[in-house]
Amino acid sequence: MKAEHGVPLEVEIEGVRLTLVATYHPAAALYNPQVRRSLEEDFSNIIANIVHGRGSKSGRRSLLDFM
Repeated sequence: MKAEHGVPLEVEIEGVRLTLVATYHPAAALYNPQVRRSLEEDFSNIIANIVHGRGSKSGRRSLLDFM
């Protein structure tokens, strides 16, 4: 695993504040069970905390708002 994997990074692009999280491509999980576990943990822990935690307090919209 790389040092950047799973570490939230706050960036601003053209005046829009975003939180980026490096994770594995979902196709990698099809061939490697260890990657699948890591990917599932990313979505259930790290990304879910960002979307449901900080996002709702600040009033920011997430991708889930459009699904």
